Amino acid sequence: MLYRKILAVHLCTGLFSLAFLAMYGWSAVQMAHRKWFALRDRVTEQRYTLVPGLSDVRAAARLLPLRGELASIRVRSSGFLFTVVRPGTVHQVNYAADTGAVTVQTHDSGFQGALNRIHQTQGMWHAYRPANAWAAVLGLVSMGLLVLGASGLYLWFRNRRERLIGSILLAVGPGLALVLIGWMRRG
Repeated sequence: MLYRKILAVHLCTGLFSLAFLAMYGWSAVQMAHRKWFALRDRVTEQRYTLVPGLSDVRAAARLLPLRGELASIRVRSSGFLFTVVRPGTVHQVNYAADTGAVTVQTHDSGFQGALNRIHQTQGMWHAYRPANAWAAVLGLVSMGLLVLGASGLYLWFRNRRERLIGSILLAVGPGLALVLIGWMRRG
């Protein structure tokens, strides 16, 4: 009875984690072999007019129809520059304080660029809510992988016919992992 429950947990956890691991694997290959993938930004430019004389960058960013996190703020006497970033998209904003004119240059790298960026996203608390949701799901996937490993070890140990080959793989696995990590760090 316990064996069947752990088997069910093992299978469900593996299926839940599979899609996220596939996305991470795809983006890792994409980052490791950039020449294989034609990642080109689609660049567009838009103009807006805000109230002249704004001094608060965050207030100006909220007035614009841009979604993402505020980053790279540079204040000048004539206005300010800032970027609004979300996975796959970077908005570079130039605000002229004397006229209120805003130029937004958008670099959109599409789905593959978004995968690349979410692969490298760090932390849990972002101003961009979808990034927080992504971080929470990755936390669940990480815990799921620990459950997958622990349940896999239990299931393997209960299967007497597979103990020898499992023991060999269990002994060789960490060594192979260290060799591969060293190989990646060298190249």
